[in-house]
Amino acid sequence: MRYELAALALVGLNFVLYVFRAGRDSIPDSIEKQSHTMVRPAQGAGLGELSDAELMEQTIAMAQEELPAPRAAPVQARSANTEAQLQIANSEVARLRKELLACRQQLETSNQAKSQFLANMSHELRTPMNGIMGMTDLLLGGTLSAREERFVNSIAASSSALLAIINDLLDFSKIESGILQLENGRFSVRDCVEDVCSSLASAAHAKNIELICYVDSNVPVQMDGDPGRVRQILHNLITNAVAFTHQGEVVVRLTRKQEGKAKGKSVYQCDVQDTGEGITPEMQIQLFDAFTQADASNTRGHGGIGMGLAITKQLVSM
Repeated sequence: MRYELAALALVGLNFVLYVFRAGRDSIPDSIEKQSHTMVRPAQGAGLGELSDAELMEQTIAMAQEELPAPRAAPVQARSANTEAQLQIANSEVARLRKELLACRQQLETSNQAKSQFLANMSHELRTPMNGIMGMTDLLLGGTLSAREERFVNSIAASSSALLAIINDLLDFSKIESGILQLENGRFSVRDCVEDVCSSLASAAHAKNIELICYVDSNVPVQMDGDPGRVRQILHNLITNAVAFTHQGEVVVRLTRKQEGKAKGKSVYQCDVQDTGEGITPEMQIQLFDAFTQADASNTRGHGGIGMGLAITKQLVSM
């Protein structure tokens, strides 16, 4: 019975050894080593001469001798494979980053070229438009029949509208390309607001709209800034209010919102309030985007290309 148990133990241990060596050694080699191991007890003391304890100790010792050493090679291979994959991934990321930088540079170059082209074209178009408007004014100063005067007035109105669009395109292209510079000089903000309101009063009265201008007494007479851009901002806001108001009034109000801590530095707020038709909440989100209008259909009743408020926002930010 002891012999049978010893034989079964040896077979079991050899099976374990075979499982450990399956990925490295071939089956014939395992079988050969198994045969060699199974005859090893005969090379020492005979089975009949061993007690059960000695037989078990010898079997365990043989198993320990036959157990393979820790296999570090597969771990090292996996580590090397992981490092290779990381190197490949890093190379791919570096390549994609380089391509993105190249694409970004191309986009910036294209955008700058577009803005420069638009600025040049706007400048070239504005020069002949000023000539047309000058000759129109000379015609209106002469002797014209009622029919001829109506025609010339139509030319003058169309020329003014086209010049306003050209100026907006020129300003927008300058703002986009970052070449628009603001002036800094002393001017009367009260006179600035009143002049803009006076220039648009006739358009408001033509629609039976009352245009009211109010400047608070705490606003100083003289300020430092760019009077031309202040007039442009007010003109865009008031023109938009008059265009979308069919009855009622448009109120322009200039007040001091916050007195600055530093001497001579305060925050002033100009409100342009109208009784117009209003706009939807969805449209309010896009109100100051370029080329955006509340009514973009071909049958809309208002002119322009939707750049006035976008330019106004950029100028205020500057």
